[in-house]
Amino acid sequence: MSSSGDNGFAQQGSEASHSGASNELLLEFLDSVMFKRFDAALMLCQKIIEAEPDNYEARAFLPMLEEASALKSSGYFNPLDVSSSTESGDSSGEESEHKKERRDSSSSSDEWDYSTTTSDSDNASDDDG
Repeated sequence: MSSSGDNGFAQQGSEASHSGASNELLLEFLDSVMFKRFDAALMLCQKIIEAEPDNYEARAFLPMLEEASALKSSGYFNPLDVSSSTESGDSSGEESEHKKERRDSSSSSDEWDYSTTTSDSDNASDDDG
């Protein structure tokens, strides 16, 4: 009898893996959100909703991701690129190195900074003086 119980468990497990979004898809989605890869997160969110139409979390994230994607395409977010800031001199050397480390620690080139009006250099000059 235990063999039929094991068989039932195996069938139940396979049904669960096909009836909704996979754990890998969910984890990849969360990773994309955490690292501000909004285009990837939006695509993954839509895939999750296709697989699980009643997924509350994905449905809650969808409008925010669509807005973030629209803001990004309109130029609201600044790309994390330090190549142009290396010309500014020795005083920003530490800042440039810090930004380079942040950029290198990410596996994606699609990472964006929320700041549009303030910069890290404003904070650094306050600390120095």
